[in-house]
Amino acid sequence: MSAPSETLHAFDHHAGEYSPWERHPTAQAWRARVIAACARRFPAGGRVLDVGGGTGVDATILGALGFDVVVIEPSEGMGAVARGRGVHVVRGGVDDLASRSDLGTFDAVLSNFGALNCVADLVPLRAGLEARLRPGGVAVLVVMGPFALGESAALLLRGRVRALARRRRSVVPLGSHGVAVSWWSARGLARALPGFSLTHVEALGAVAPPPDLHPGSRRLATWDRRLGALPGLRAVGDHTLCVFQRARV
Repeated sequence: MSAPSETLHAFDHHAGEYSPWERHPTAQAWRARVIAACARRFPAGGRVLDVGGGTGVDATILGALGFDVVVIEPSEGMGAVARGRGVHVVRGGVDDLASRSDLGTFDAVLSNFGALNCVADLVPLRAGLEARLRPGGVAVLVVMGPFALGESAALLLRGRVRALARRRRSVVPLGSHGVAVSWWSARGLARALPGFSLTHVEALGAVAPPPDLHPGSRRLATWDRRLGALPGLRAVGDHTLCVFQRARV
């Protein structure tokens, strides 16, 4: 299922407002960990499909590292910002992956910072990865899970008890708009992707609160990186970084 029109309208409307979040120290630390995971696992100079690539920050960084990156993005507003950065963007969503034979095949796939939380059904993702990702290829999928330890602790310290229920909601605010979301765990992704091996899981934000709740701290970022892959903590991040490898034929 593709993102609903109300969600796309929200991202179109707020596409130009992401720069402060992108510059936040916590967001930068999380992004650096995602890029490092990609750089370690993607073949040098490989062709990469960035699913829901948003404003093109990841594609820009990966391009500078020598990867050939194509972004597929359903929001025209977000895509326009990415194109302004010189990124190769095609319009489309998860539902379009399997049918877009014009895209060809890729050595690796990235979907970062909850783009997959904007779809309610992961069946099209499986079909799309099977169609676009070469056998043996790697997919780095970063999703928002149903519980975030760092976020919950920060909310409790601020007395915002009611806000703890945010991750139980199916619609969350984005500015003056609402965005329909589904909360995916690493296990949920693995169940939806038979034929793909889950080779690595780590939490982004297991101990570090998300950018909207904390100014950012190098010490917290360091502990977050050290603890994020530990059993028990890797499932309770603001985001969960999951690495999948497609079976070789």
